[in-house]
Amino acid sequence: MKSSGNLRPGHRHATTPTTAGHEAVVLGARWAVLLAGGVVVCAGLRAASAIFAPLTLAVVFGLVFSPAARRIEARRVPPALSALAIVLVTGALMAAFVLAFAWPVSVWIDRLPEIWARVQSEFLSWRPGAPAGLPEEFGGGEGAGKPMSLTVDGGGAVESAVLLAPALVSQMIVFLAGVYFFVATRDSLRDGVVGLCSRPSQCRRVDRVIAAVEAEVSRYMLTVAAINAGMGACVGAGLWLAEVPQPWMWGVLAAIMNFVPYVGTAVMIALLTGVGMIHSEGWQVLVPAAVHSAVNLAENQIVTPHVLGRATALNPFAV
Repeated sequence: MKSSGNLRPGHRHATTPTTAGHEAVVLGARWAVLLAGGVVVCAGLRAASAIFAPLTLAVVFGLVFSPAARRIEARRVPPALSALAIVLVTGALMAAFVLAFAWPVSVWIDRLPEIWARVQSEFLSWRPGAPAGLPEEFGGGEGAGKPMSLTVDGGGAVESAVLLAPALVSQMIVFLAGVYFFVATRDSLRDGVVGLCSRPSQCRRVDRVIAAVEAEVSRYMLTVAAINAGMGACVGAGLWLAEVPQPWMWGVLAAIMNFVPYVGTAVMIALLTGVGMIHSEGWQVLVPAAVHSAVNLAENQIVTPHVLGRATALNPFAV
């Protein structure tokens, strides 16, 4: 008995490293499986982004339109009809937006060669050490007698637009269908989630959470949309005072691009700088971009924190 008792500590000491190594291998395998699963999920979402992206946007829009659907259904309208009405209104707004932008966008696309030539000329004049006149390849020096030609290859852009149009149309169809089915079946979806709870208290709590999420998302998105609409109106008014062509179009585009953080602002500044190069001279080239930047700065740093702070019961400093 004494000898067996003396063997126990040694036995534990001998098996402990093996057990620890086995647990480390198991833990490493679990993390490897999780990492591989995450990579596969991300790759799958990227490959199926044409479906998942409009469906995700449809869920957000469905949450925004849910309060309006409830008001319609309060008048004894079936959920299917209320969802159909919301989809028809949404589709009509999207079609009106596309039709309203079709002509001005086509006009500016036709002027792209002129804008590109002006941008090249400005960059050449700003280049350090550039001569006062044009370089030889642009008509100066020995090649002054030769005609200057500018070639802009727009075939690639046109081909890309033609190939992209069916994909955009299909995504719009998926988006509208997603909005319809989400709004029409939102109550059954909620009942399915609540039905997963085992106790009545949990069911009531989950139901309240879903209702709160629906109300807060709707309030937040509508507030952001109102802020962006006001920002677009101010940009359009400022560009109208600056005598920029189609100021309403740039105002609407500024409101839409303001939904895209950072990138939307950069795109608008680049576009309005190009517009200024076409219609202005000297320092006035920067006036359209400066108007947008001033309005955007006031909206981001003053208006949005205060309005969202009141709408979502958050401190403006936190916003």
